[in-house]
Amino acid sequence: MPDRGSHSSQAAKSRAGRWNLRNETARDTDRIEAFSDAVIAIMLTLLALELLRFDVGRVKEVGLMPALGENWPSYFAFGLTFMVIGQIWITHHNLWRYIERVDQGIAILNLLLLGFVAITPFAAQVLAQSLAQLPIGEQRHAAAFYSAVMLGQAIAFNASEVEERSNTVTAIVTRNGESAQPLVDYCREKCGVVLGRSLGQSEGKGFRIAHMGHVNAPMILGTLSVVEMALGALGLPHGKGGAQAAVEFLAKSVPA
Repeated sequence: MPDRGSHSSQAAKSRAGRWNLRNETARDTDRIEAFSDAVIAIMLTLLALELLRFDVGRVKEVGLMPALGENWPSYFAFGLTFMVIGQIWITHHNLWRYIERVDQGIAILNLLLLGFVAITPFAAQVLAQSLAQLPIGEQRHAAAFYSAVMLGQAIAFNASEVEERSNTVTAIVTRNGESAQPLVDYCREKCGVVLGRSLGQSEGKGFRIAHMGHVNAPMILGTLSVVEMALGALGLPHGKGGAQAAVEFLAKSVPA
């Protein structure tokens, strides 16, 4: 006779493995991207419905412009939140261009982000009504709540796996303290590559590469190639062959 206890134990292990994030089978991104776009579109619609209202009765009492002026907190909250959600959609769109497969962990993290997006219209309404009707102390509380929702959205964009996060910043400083601005301008205007500013004592004397958002080795390689091209175009002295050395290193590190 089969061992029922053993069978139950194996079934339990199977179910546990099914919900292990590392054992989850990766899937295409189409469904998650479509779902995310739909959620963001709905939230923008709800935002407009909640905040952009027109009271004809009030217009008859005080006139059109004064009536519109009384609703400035709602318009302010709408404009601010529309820009925030719009930026989220743009960042989400750009980020997911580099994601080919989705596992359980990425799906959960994306759902967390959409949860914060979903409560954004409510946070905007709280801010608008507080600015219009509540004392300064309560307005500060409303602004803090609104900021907390925005912070939650930013945190949800972070990498889900610790080993995928970087604890370094790729900074390059000119050898003799020359201005790096001509090179930064060339990369941006001629090549469409935006380099970060150097900070602190090296500000204006260097630049930073790929330390925010999703970054992988080929993206760094492309940026290094543009930088080396800019150095040559501007006639700035530099050691050559950096991009080729990076190509050779990656070819050995990422076998076919």
